[in-house]
Amino acid sequence: MKWLISEAQGARIVVYQLEGSIFFGTADGLMKEIEKESSERQFIILDFKRVTEIDLTGAEILGQLNDQLVQQKKSLVLSYIEPINDYEHHRLSAFLNDVKILEKIGEDRLFHDTDRALEWAENRLLENDGLITSFAERRVEIKKMKIFQYLSDNEIDKISSLLTQQSYKADEIIFHEGDEGDTMYLVPRGCVSILFKLKKGKRRKRVASFGEGVFFGDMALLEEKPRSASAIADQETELFALTRKDYLQLLETEPQIASKIQLGIAKELSARLRSTSEELRALEM
Repeated sequence: MKWLISEAQGARIVVYQLEGSIFFGTADGLMKEIEKESSERQFIILDFKRVTEIDLTGAEILGQLNDQLVQQKKSLVLSYIEPINDYEHHRLSAFLNDVKILEKIGEDRLFHDTDRALEWAENRLLENDGLITSFAERRVEIKKMKIFQYLSDNEIDKISSLLTQQSYKADEIIFHEGDEGDTMYLVPRGCVSILFKLKKGKRRKRVASFGEGVFFGDMALLEEKPRSASAIADQETELFALTRKDYLQLLETEPQIASKIQLGIAKELSARLRSTSEELRALEM
């Protein structure tokens, strides 16, 4: 097994991108490497994307590593490992689940990809440093959402009566790629990831994340087409839902409110497009 190390958040987060087989010799070497390098680390992320297999001894050493880090008040995080029962598509996850390693590490430290693992670790550091409030305290009121920035308080009250509140647990699917789309969602609390299926259909690629105060699924208000991607709650999440039926009724009865919402959507989509353009430009430099 080989590994590549990368750092984040002033080296308090370290990512080990693993490759090959994990058995006694390679796992023991990795454990010694982490022990040597972990004095200033708070979160150690193991990226399993290129791991081909792991045996029982390698899994046990992984459990021992987790125990040591817990004693040091540090966290072991796994990416490309999921607590699911899809044995065919997630063979490594299934094996680690069978030998109780995933239970020991904890479901909240298992992530579909490294981007989400990094985001989770960075948020924990920011909370610990007092730079952001804890998840339990974070919630955006409807009137403070940018999509409604052009509405008066009276108009906010009218649109609020059309919104239905929904709650989702971590990793719960909000909608699947290919589902009929007739609802736009707003996020007052939590975080949602948008995922595309890759060619073989065995894995999904996260293409966007939406946190508090943001909307997604907006094309459902404008066109009657299937969902182009899936949406999944990254953590306990609250959503407000606005259906196409209610929005079309709003266009008839309150066209001024509907046009202001359209303006809010357009401004946010413009900002997202500009951000994407800047990221693509940076990749070309």
